Amino acid sequence: MLAIASKIMRPLRRNLRKDERGVALVVTAFVLIGIVLAALALAKVTYIPAKAKNLEVEHYRAVMNQLMEVKSLIDVLLSSKASSVTFYWPIKLGYAQNLLLGMDIVQASLGYNDKGLTYVISYGYITNESGTWIFNRVYDSPRISGGILYRGLYQYYGTIEVYYNGGILYLNHDNRYYTVLAIPIRFDASVVQGGTRVIGLYAQMPIVSPGSGMHTSVSGMGSATLRITCRDVQPPYSPPKVGEPSVVIIKIEAKESSYLKYAKALINELEDILLQMNYTKVSVNTSNLDAAINTFGCSIGAGDFEKYTVVYNETSQEYYIIIGGIDYLRFQYGDFSVNVQITPSTT
Repeated sequence: MLAIASKIMRPLRRNLRKDERGVALVVTAFVLIGIVLAALALAKVTYIPAKAKNLEVEHYRAVMNQLMEVKSLIDVLLSSKASSVTFYWPIKLGYAQNLLLGMDIVQASLGYNDKGLTYVISYGYITNESGTWIFNRVYDSPRISGGILYRGLYQYYGTIEVYYNGGILYLNHDNRYYTVLAIPIRFDASVVQGGTRVIGLYAQMPIVSPGSGMHTSVSGMGSATLRITCRDVQPPYSPPKVGEPSVVIIKIEAKESSYLKYAKALINELEDILLQMNYTKVSVNTSNLDAAINTFGCSIGAGDFEKYTVVYNETSQEYYIIIGGIDYLRFQYGDFSVNVQITPSTT
C-alpha cells in the first residue's frame, strides 16, 4: 500500500513545483509593471514639468525681447522726429507642445489696449496765498493714453502680462509688477557756479491709438505681426521758465483698478531716481491734491526745493507725484497707431 501511495504522490509533487514556478513568473511581471508605472509617474511629476517650464521660459523671453525691440523702435522714431513711417514686427503667441506623457499648452493674446493708464505732466510754481500754498499752472502736457498688451497663460511658469503704455514697458509676472528698460521720464542735474544745481525734466511719450483696416487684437497659437504707424511727431516743447519754488506734477490715472499696480511700479521707479538724486520725501496724510500741495509748500524752506511727495486718490484711481526744484521742462510726444494680424502656425 505504501508503495502504491508513493507512486501516486510523486507526480502530484512535480505538478506543485510547476505551479510555484508559474506563480513566481506572475509576481515578477507585476513587480516589473509596478516599477514601470512608478518610473512613468516620477517622470510626469518631475521631468515633464521641468522640461515644460524651460520651454515656457524660453518662449516668454523671446516675447519680452520682441516687445523690448518694439519699444526701442518707437523711441527711435520719436527721437528722429520721423512721421508717416510704418514698421512690422513679429510677436510670438501661444503653442501646444507634445511632451510624450502630456501636453504643454500656452495660451496668449496680443493687441491694442485703451483700458490702462493715462499720463499728464504739469509745470508751474507754488505760492503762499493767505497762508495756503497753491499751485500756479503754467503748462499741461497733452493727455498720453493707449498701449499694447500681451497676456500669456503658462501652465507651469504662471501668468505673464507685458504692457507697453506711454513709452514705458511694464511686466506683470503672477501679480508682481515692474518697469522694464529705461522709462521715458528723465532728469538732468548740472551744477552751476556756487554749487547750485539746475535740474531739468525730459519726457518723451507716445500716444497710441487703434489703427484702421486691420484687427487691433488677436489670440491663439502661432505668431502675430504688429503693424505700428508713426503718424506724427511733435517737436520738443519747453514752457517758459518760472520762478522758485518751481514744481512738476505727474498725474497717472488708471481707467480700471487692475492697472493701479502698474502705476505704482512707475511711482516706485521715479522715487528711486529722486532718492538717488538726494531728494527728500515729504509725507502727506491726504488723498486730496490741493491739500497735499499745501503740506508740500509748508515743508519747503528757503532754497530747500529738492523735495517730492506722492498722493494716491483711491476714489478717482489716480496717483500724483509732486516734484520741487525742477528748473525747466522739455516735453515731446508722438501719435502712433497699432494693428495686429495673426499668422497661424502648428510648429
